[in-house]
Amino acid sequence: MVRKTGKKTIRMMWIFCEGKTEKNYFEKYKHMESVRGIRVEAIRARKTDALGIISEAIEFMGKSDYLKGDILFCVFDRNGNTNEQLSKVEKIAKDNGVCLAFSNPCFEYWILCHYEYCKDGGEYGDIKKKIERHMGEYRKGDSGVYGRIRSKTQLAIKNAEKMKNAHERNRVKLIRRESNPVTLVYEIFKCIEKIKDSS
Repeated sequence: MVRKTGKKTIRMMWIFCEGKTEKNYFEKYKHMESVRGIRVEAIRARKTDALGIISEAIEFMGKSDYLKGDILFCVFDRNGNTNEQLSKVEKIAKDNGVCLAFSNPCFEYWILCHYEYCKDGGEYGDIKKKIERHMGEYRKGDSGVYGRIRSKTQLAIKNAEKMKNAHERNRVKLIRRESNPVTLVYEIFKCIEKIKDSS
């Protein structure tokens, strides 16, 4: 089911975010972009582990705000999630029609993709140093990040997709600890583009 505003049909995209950085990024996206045919709502999950986030998202699907036909993404990092937990999350998502925007090691890898194709993984500190080479000081949760990088979104999509394809060629499962680095956040933007093009 879709929502109607006058004669226009609107799809809802709900984005359950692991933390403040992700929520601020998508909130800023919502306020800076006008996308025909879709409305984006970012929700900060109460839990930060992958199983907790997807459980909360599925619980939300049973509430009145969520309508059949809405799109729901869970945005989360590798963090302390084990491969067993990540595998469970994949199955739960598939069984319930939830999309996963996983990043390994962290969401900041998506930000880095706006500047370069980076096949060297590492941890948050390594990614942060690389980001700061391009944009100066970077702070987690900074609500101005989206505005600073929005003009480079197409490059980020290209770089993120290139890394995903490299992993797939090497038969590396994407939503696993071994996929460092990877980000599937670009799939949110491809989904939005697809809806925009069909409106």
